[in-house]
Amino acid sequence: MVVTGFSLGLSAQTDSQPLFVHLADGSLDVFPAASIKRYAQTSDSLHVTLTNDSVVGYALTDVAQTSLEAPANLPVFTSFKFNNKYNDQVYTDVIATLENDSTVTAVVPAIGKRLTPSFQTSDALCQVYLDGQLQTSKASRPRFDHDLVYTLGREGWRQLSFVKTKDEVWSTPGDDETVTPISLTVDMLSTNAPSNYEEREGLAMMLDGDPSTIFHSTWGSGDYEKLLEDECAYVQVDLNEAIDYLQFSYITRPSSQRWPTAWAIQVSADGTTWTEAATISSGLPEANGA
Repeated sequence: MVVTGFSLGLSAQTDSQPLFVHLADGSLDVFPAASIKRYAQTSDSLHVTLTNDSVVGYALTDVAQTSLEAPANLPVFTSFKFNNKYNDQVYTDVIATLENDSTVTAVVPAIGKRLTPSFQTSDALCQVYLDGQLQTSKASRPRFDHDLVYTLGREGWRQLSFVKTKDEVWSTPGDDETVTPISLTVDMLSTNAPSNYEEREGLAMMLDGDPSTIFHSTWGSGDYEKLLEDECAYVQVDLNEAIDYLQFSYITRPSSQRWPTAWAIQVSADGTTWTEAATISSGLPEANGA
């Protein structure tokens, strides 16, 4: 596993540099090169046009300077590790290797994709972000099944890539919406209540096309313990692209008179921050194999 991290302002691009807008109040706005379409300065204002054609404007009286050079003494990670104390599925503490103030590399023998890292930075006032979400050492728990890019900055620093033009609204698809099937595979699924009997009740049984097989959340003996009574089991589906609307279907357990009585549907763009899209508690199938 490779955990990739970089300080605010360091860019992986070689053909162009980020734009740093130093503001008179001491704050800093950073525009990654890939997000900038163009920028121009007039006698009294600065306008930055992003690739989605939204525009960020500044009065020149609010701007101390603009630069393509990163500020000096950017904060960096000084330590990064995965402690067994905060990761019960990590067998032993793992200390990551820090390279060139920009790359963090670790090989972690673990069960599951989500891990809680412990980290320190060179600046006591440093703020650590991942996909725009503030991260807390020994508490935040992102997925580490792919390379991650951390952003390190200070209070008042912003990395801008787009401008939100309107609030999101949950609505009903119109008549012109088409339904496109999404073929699910087992690597797109994860759960907080994995089966202790993977071969006969694992997540793959949800997708095998056989109504006589089921996925069963944690029970019995094995590697996993049952959730506490106040915790809800969930199945997470990671899609490969953003979608506007969602519909889904399922078949209930073929025996034992047990079936879901309610669904809470939550959605996320980053796997960290979740928004409840709908709760379904009526009209659900209530029979074996329904």
